[in-house]
Amino acid sequence: NPTEGIINFQDAINQNYDLDLYTIQGLFIQRFKITSNNSSIDISHLPNGVYLMIAKPNQKTSFVEKIVKI
Repeated sequence: NPTEGIINFQDAINQNYDLDLYTIQGLFIQRFKITSNNSSIDISHLPNGVYLMIAKPNQKTSFVEKIVKI
């Protein structure tokens, strides 16, 4: 972080889950379906700025990460 468009990550959870992308103002942008085969997402089509990435591996847990696109 920062990124020009490709976000690579390692999945310690090793399961399928949704990853939601929001503007810093909280507006929903896109949902990505993450699988054990998927270790990157592409946000190159989005304008430069700060985004929030929220991973929801199950109903009780979520993880939030700030992403800066340059």
